Amino acid sequence: MKRSVLIILFALFAFRVEAANVMIIAPFDTAFSKYAEEIYNGLNLSLGNIVNIIKVNSSDSIEDAINKYKPEIIIGPFLNDNVKRALRYLCNRQVYVFFPFSKDTDNCYNVFFFGYDPMQAVKEVANDICNSNAQSIAVFYSYSRLNLSEKDAFLNDLSVCGKYASVVNGIPTFFNLMDQFVKETFDVEKIKRFSGLTEGKVFTYSLKPDATVIFAPSDVFTHFIDVLDYYDINPGVVYTTDSVVDQNILSLSRRMMEFLKIVVPYYMCSNKPIAQSFLKDYRQTYYEDPDQFAALGYDIGKVALWILKRGSIEGFNDRDLLEGHFLFFDDRRRALINYYTLGYKEIRKCRQQILNR
Repeated sequence: MKRSVLIILFALFAFRVEAANVMIIAPFDTAFSKYAEEIYNGLNLSLGNIVNIIKVNSSDSIEDAINKYKPEIIIGPFLNDNVKRALRYLCNRQVYVFFPFSKDTDNCYNVFFFGYDPMQAVKEVANDICNSNAQSIAVFYSYSRLNLSEKDAFLNDLSVCGKYASVVNGIPTFFNLMDQFVKETFDVEKIKRFSGLTEGKVFTYSLKPDATVIFAPSDVFTHFIDVLDYYDINPGVVYTTDSVVDQNILSLSRRMMEFLKIVVPYYMCSNKPIAQSFLKDYRQTYYEDPDQFAALGYDIGKVALWILKRGSIEGFNDRDLLEGHFLFFDDRRRALINYYTLGYKEIRKCRQQILNR
């Protein structure tokens, strides 16, 4: 009798999950459609054979789509203006809502933020330096709003452990100014050669930090590192937060790459079973390598599946996901994740895997 009840309950549970509708509201018809499709692809690998995934353009009527499909879970919208419009209709309704990029500023009990949080990555950099022997710390940043916020958050987090940056400088956005900027900042001088004393040396410099922290786009970051390399500057341990390990990073010299520590939201070459399974399935399904947006969609799909199976988000914490180790949702329903910190070995490993394909 007990066995029969269990079979019936399992059948009802399976039907409930398979009959569920998960809606993704994203800019499929705009310049951001590539990111929307990548998140959809990852979500599809998590849920595609289990639930109905409904794609809705951000420009469409959210109210009409919800009334038509009655989804149990909604992912998106992405952009702030669309999020504000959606919140007016979705806040505190009987549906789980996940925003991948925009943090909910309203007190909506049903709305969660699950995406890459640059400020959490900044905190990890600060913690790593706080736990190191680094005393002389140089901080460089680009002038975008995000990079300025990262710089300010880092300096604040650093001060908590009693450490302070000795140099804080903005990086020029024009590449032709980078050479002069590096020479002035590090006090680089071309030296005269004296036999036996300066053999092999061309330049000398005064600024010799134990750690260098750079908040800048990948192309600016790598150009800055290349110039340091040209002047044979030892920058100490180099930290940056970035969304990708791209061709710019992989093209750095081996000498400079050995200094790097990069905090990223997705590490394609991870040995973890979930990452290897995802990479294999993604390549077989879409014939290309996944990026951090596909990984984000896949991870949100895992949260969605948990909710559909158990009827609640309670208990989904302390687990490895593609974006890193998910800890928990805080009291503002924001995901706290320890992202991957990549060093020379991890970057070289990924480079070898890509080249050997």
